[in-house]
Amino acid sequence: MKTRILFILSFVVFSLSYSQNNIFYQFKKGGSLKTEAEYQKMKKDFFEKMQKESPNGKLNEEITDSIAGNTIYKKYSLSFVSESSNDEDAIKSYIGKKFPDFTFETLDGKQLKLEDLKGKPTFITFWFTTCAPCVLEIPALQRLKDKYSDRVNFIAITFDNKDVVNKFLGKKKFDYLHLVNAIKFTTKIGQNTYPRNVFIDKNGLIDDIKEGIDYEEKDKNIKFSSTEFEEKLERLLSQNYSITDVSEN
Repeated sequence: MKTRILFILSFVVFSLSYSQNNIFYQFKKGGSLKTEAEYQKMKKDFFEKMQKESPNGKLNEEITDSIAGNTIYKKYSLSFVSESSNDEDAIKSYIGKKFPDFTFETLDGKQLKLEDLKGKPTFITFWFTTCAPCVLEIPALQRLKDKYSDRVNFIAITFDNKDVVNKFLGKKKFDYLHLVNAIKFTTKIGQNTYPRNVFIDKNGLIDDIKEGIDYEEKDKNIKFSSTEFEEKLERLLSQNYSITDVSEN
């Protein structure tokens, strides 16, 4: 009898340990796997940062399960809807218009306005350092910067502070102009899904807003395809700039 009880207890402990070690979280578009603890910490950090400027906002979480062998993969997406917006895609209402005026803080403590960037196309990526899909596409974003160099303004906007961003950049190349502490701006425009990429024409008007860069995943290897993004930048570069074209809407 004792042997049987010990066997049952051992089986229960093994089963609990086994199930915990074989459940992983992964962003719906791919990326590195996270344990339950890692995922919950990332979700908590994201919510707390967004809630600072929008106390009555809410976190939207979508999870779908997929099973491969004895492993459960929980595909997730997270977004935050601020109290000033009931639409997750409120930011897309700015297409064809200018973003609201706002002064940003750069890593070197200077200030910059998007209005200062007129005269050539601007590419903006919204990200944060613990956003797995954001970090995943950084090499592809960097290749865009390497290709177009100073022909395009390449801007990265985050609600993280400069110390957090500087620490991250010490480990990974991300050669954009980094604007930090931008939680008030992201809340104001309804930017709550990450990563998100914005194309602005030479007049400062929002031409298009996209989510992450497309990619293919084969044999657990991810290959990004930035063709669509390059085509958009080429088109914006080819447009003739005229101050009379600017809309004040």
